[in-house]
Amino acid sequence: KAPGETSTHCYRALDCVLAIKSTLEPLQKTKPYRMRAGITLGVTYAGVIGSKMRCQYGVIGDKVNLAARIMQKSGDNEILTDRNIATTLQYEFIEKGVMQYKGVAADTAVFSLKSKSLLEKTPFTLSDKSIPGHFGHAAIFTGTVEQLEAIGATEIASFKPHLQAIIKGHNVVEAVRKGVLLNPLKTYMNVDDVAILRLKNVTPQQQLETVQLALANLGKKYDFNFDVNTTNKIVCSELVYLTYPQVDFITKRVLGSFTVSPDDIAVQAGVAIDKPLAVILFATDGKLVFSQEMQVQEGQTLYQKLLNQKPAAIKTTTAKTTTAKASTGKNPLNNTSK
Repeated sequence: KAPGETSTHCYRALDCVLAIKSTLEPLQKTKPYRMRAGITLGVTYAGVIGSKMRCQYGVIGDKVNLAARIMQKSGDNEILTDRNIATTLQYEFIEKGVMQYKGVAADTAVFSLKSKSLLEKTPFTLSDKSIPGHFGHAAIFTGTVEQLEAIGATEIASFKPHLQAIIKGHNVVEAVRKGVLLNPLKTYMNVDDVAILRLKNVTPQQQLETVQLALANLGKKYDFNFDVNTTNKIVCSELVYLTYPQVDFITKRVLGSFTVSPDDIAVQAGVAIDKPLAVILFATDGKLVFSQEMQVQEGQTLYQKLLNQKPAAIKTTTAKTTTAKASTGKNPLNNTSK
């Protein structure tokens, strides 16, 4: 975690050792490479240790000693952690039982790290369990090739490098661990809940600008610090935040960084005049509960209830089809929300 503050130090540590393990495994067929790791979570001292004449930068503390002892107990290619890690992060662990360690007074429960969690509702995104609120992911649907042609997007030079991918059905722009990619809608829709949102009273020119902004983020790395002020790396909800500058999304300060969550996007949708986005479709637990064609009060009410909002009366409205959509992780928003 040192020397800078970050809210994702545990994820980085686990991802790092999993990456080392997966990298070494094919090499071990011909070379005697071995690895083992012990990981703990807690307060330690990080800084300069020693005097002016002789010093070094290091990390010391009970948790450091425990991590070393746990590592010594691990087998080849095994990653062991303490309970703090195993119970707070959404990865797959197997409990190994209680063990005794030299220099540690109390017996310590130990867990073996196996892989990324099986609990993720959307296996291609950051775990829903680690993101607060109902929705856990967000993305932008560019629209079909025919819709893009209608607004003149296919004639723009910056769009042409992505044309073939979109023709093949890769028309969802989303920020995942591998970075900002164009993925198939079918893959994206592998979710339990989904909400499709659309900008109200949108014009073709606004649709075109939205698509351009979304595609401009392709290739950027994933922002594991969830900081909306760093645009060279972005997280899924930040993609929507940057693509819809006309929407006044609310940011929150979390562990030193300003961030916007998928739920912060979702609450901007509704029938009230002050809501800039409209809910086009909402499905939960695999069942469609609201669409513009249905105009069912209960569906909108459930959507607002899941976001802890006060239900509003539904009014019948008409809106032009837009090509830009957004989604959130536990389910999608036009903005798509999951």
